[in-house]
Amino acid sequence: MKAEWSLTDAETGLAALVFLLVYMVGSPLFGGLADSGISRKLLLLFGIIVWSVASSAAYFTTNLLTFLVTRAFVGLGESSFSIIAPTFLCDFYPPLYRNKALAVFYLSMPLGAGIGFGLGGVLSEAFGWKAAYLITGIPGLLIALLLLPLRDPGLGSFDKNPSETPALLDTLKFFARRKMYVFSVIGLTFNIFGVGAMADWLPAFFNRIYPDIPPDLSGLIIGGTTFFGGLFGIALGGVLPEFIRGKTKHHYMATMAIASYFSVVCICIAVYVEEFYVTSFFAFLAQLFIFITSAPGVTITGDIMPGNMRSRALGLSYLVTHSFGDAISPTILGAILDLTSNVRLALSVIPLAITLSAMVYLSAWRCLDPKESLPLDQGENEVLVTSKNG
Repeated sequence: MKAEWSLTDAETGLAALVFLLVYMVGSPLFGGLADSGISRKLLLLFGIIVWSVASSAAYFTTNLLTFLVTRAFVGLGESSFSIIAPTFLCDFYPPLYRNKALAVFYLSMPLGAGIGFGLGGVLSEAFGWKAAYLITGIPGLLIALLLLPLRDPGLGSFDKNPSETPALLDTLKFFARRKMYVFSVIGLTFNIFGVGAMADWLPAFFNRIYPDIPPDLSGLIIGGTTFFGGLFGIALGGVLPEFIRGKTKHHYMATMAIASYFSVVCICIAVYVEEFYVTSFFAFLAQLFIFITSAPGVTITGDIMPGNMRSRALGLSYLVTHSFGDAISPTILGAILDLTSNVRLALSVIPLAITLSAMVYLSAWRCLDPKESLPLDQGENEVLVTSKNG
């Protein structure tokens, strides 16, 4: 794309920026639509179809502007199903099984990335870079067909005392009173800040610190560490909290705190050692530990929020965490690198952010009342206003 359209590095980066901006804004909007009673199945179908058509439409673009339009619609589609699908699962599964169900769902991230990375490279080499986009959208349309017979279990199917959807202002006040939710959002913001910087700068770090390593080998190693780290990390995040359930309060927060601290140690070793394969191994471990937090972070929201507010809670969380996380962290790290010309010093921002995330999780784990993480079907729901969504 860069060569075909004679783009600068900044122009090339606009595609990711446009996608992320639309995704961030779309997340709370679709969350509100889902909680308002509009068919979640239709919203899911809309998101998948828009994502698929927009992905394939990139094949027909002729300049940067038309390509950015397709990326905007991809972000719109993804904001729909990334919000609604997890809350859908929360209504299909009771609290005891939610985290495992969500872990299986989030396994799609490394699996999809791995398949896309491999298939995209082959298609780009054989038919040009646009062919990868054309093929990408086709499986999504097939998945949309599979959703047609899907049954919506209803908002808050496991809530003990379901209530009508409150107005927006009342909803936001309710979110602010849920301390576990507030801690979770703050911790995830620091987490995504670090993860976003890592994803953006890890290839550049390897190329600058180990210039003698062939770029194709370096790229293969980076892709492998991300794929397998994500795969095993998300899977572990689905089972590890169950081992400490009943042994400590806030078992999801406990898992996230411990995993984050281990990730910090591994990131520091990866950044400061001088041996390529040692760096690669600890980069793998760092990503494994950080991906452990994926499913528990969403499960917390699924457990403590009423079903008719869950999508808005997740949408607001995505808006905040991405706005103050991966939307800005690559640029901040780049600015530090420009000022210092020291790539290791610049990358120290990553373990610092993950450390702050771990501290937030630890504070919630050790300081909050056990009732703060009690699933709604195991206790009395907080009395909510019953005015219609406004």
